[in-house]
Amino acid sequence: MAGAASDNILGDFEDGVDGWKTSGGNTLETVSHSDKPAPVTRGKSALAVTSDGDPQPAVFTKARGRNSLLGDGSFLFADVLPGEVAEADSAVTFRFRLHPRGPHDVVESRPFSVKQRYGAGLAWDLRDIDEDVRAAARRLEVAWYASDDEPPTNSNGRGPGEGYNGTVYLDNIRTGDDPTTYNRRRWLRNRRRLQRENGFRTDVTVDELTDTIQRGQFVYADGTELDYEGRITDDGGLEVTIDGDTFVFGGDE
Repeated sequence: MAGAASDNILGDFEDGVDGWKTSGGNTLETVSHSDKPAPVTRGKSALAVTSDGDPQPAVFTKARGRNSLLGDGSFLFADVLPGEVAEADSAVTFRFRLHPRGPHDVVESRPFSVKQRYGAGLAWDLRDIDEDVRAAARRLEVAWYASDDEPPTNSNGRGPGEGYNGTVYLDNIRTGDDPTTYNRRRWLRNRRRLQRENGFRTDVTVDELTDTIQRGQFVYADGTELDYEGRITDDGGLEVTIDGDTFVFGGDE
């Protein structure tokens, strides 16, 4: 998904690595759509990061001058595709990290779990971060590790992690103000998580049905039943709640 015209592009990798860097002995290169179409979600190129034993690989970019790296965007997006990880069958866990200027602490996103060899869209709601911290953003990291291998405990890379061996592809890293994109990404990630944990949905029971509300349970292959509610909002949008997680589509969001 290319993103909106008003998005603040932090990395589309059409002109090389776009100022992104790495550490830990990882290698950076761009790959073209003609050679590897799957990771390329904007333009004709994506970034490939290959690691050979780094306990927690990461890429980062820095703000130019004193302006905030994030611009005025309310959400941070990135498209990722982890290739096969040597000697690891688990998913790959990704995190965003934001380093602000001054006395502010580093801010981390929640973890995002992505299956090996599957593309996914990550989305972070920046509205949860203090405005002063967002305005002072000077460095953004995207970090990852095999989900069944605990990451290192300090910045020197020391800890119980055994090292990551494989390639991760990234593209279309950007900030924007489109809540629909944010909620769609959350929805897809939640649906995939529920399928991994419970199997496919096999039935839907309806306990209440009106012109504006539907409530009941989703039934999954392993027998799990999860409460759901769908509601038409006053502004014409759709609000869906599944097992306590709420997603809003359309309307004012």
